[in-house]
Amino acid sequence: MQNNKAVLIHISDIHLADESLDLPYLWKTQGLFTKRHLGWLNYKLRRKNPNKNQITTRVIDYLHSTPWDYLVISGDLTNLALEREFQNVSQLLKPLIKKGKTIISPGNHDRYVPIGLNGDLLAKYFPDCFPFEDKSQTDKTAAFLEINKQTVLINLNLSVPRSMISSRGKILTDLEKCHEVLNHIYPDHLKIVVGHYPAFLPSNQHENYRHSLANKQKLEQFLIDSKIDIYLHGHIHKTWNFKPRADQSLICVNSGGSFQPFNNPWSGFHRICIENKQINIEKINLEAI
Repeated sequence: MQNNKAVLIHISDIHLADESLDLPYLWKTQGLFTKRHLGWLNYKLRRKNPNKNQITTRVIDYLHSTPWDYLVISGDLTNLALEREFQNVSQLLKPLIKKGKTIISPGNHDRYVPIGLNGDLLAKYFPDCFPFEDKSQTDKTAAFLEINKQTVLINLNLSVPRSMISSRGKILTDLEKCHEVLNHIYPDHLKIVVGHYPAFLPSNQHENYRHSLANKQKLEQFLIDSKIDIYLHGHIHKTWNFKPRADQSLICVNSGGSFQPFNNPWSGFHRICIENKQINIEKINLEAI
């Protein structure tokens, strides 16, 4: 990687489910008659994709074979935040983590129920990815990473366990402190923020209240006031990138469709090339890899 150039691959929403999951195991993991039970039924009856293994293999193989400097995963690695799921997805991603710097932002499915925070399974299985370790990290209230001499990345924590029928996010990172750090230490850097939930949506997209980020306006204001250049997220299982305001530099990049069916028009993820603070964003269609 040159000092003024970096290539990022942005994927999201792997939702690696444990296909061997059954009711006795749910009982053992305090999942019977809980949100996990409801999520398991929803997966079995509605969300299960018979081609998921093929899709996952194709995406992972592509990430093995293509060059990149940073792999950014904006949440929902697992389906029900079971330890067995974290074990499986850590094995899946282990070769990629060895290949290059991997950054993980927690999704609501990674913190599906309060028991998943018992030691925080995401931190347990991905200790170098969330929050990523970096000796130059400036402030402990958020995870800052200097991508190169001209680019800084901030990883936000937006996911908490919710009730049976809610997947709402919550802003846990101190955005005011982040704003201060960016203004004083990185005023002239190109700024990238990673979080699980969308801040802005394209005009033709809508969000269910129970599926959205609480106090989303606070995140929107932070992205604008801090002059963020790129916001990477997932959560909505579609893939897009757009500028929410013509008078601002901000580009919102959603790779929530990274593991959707090949023939789904919303499937795909993104390759982002940054050189001398110039940004090139390319959508990678699953059918083409």
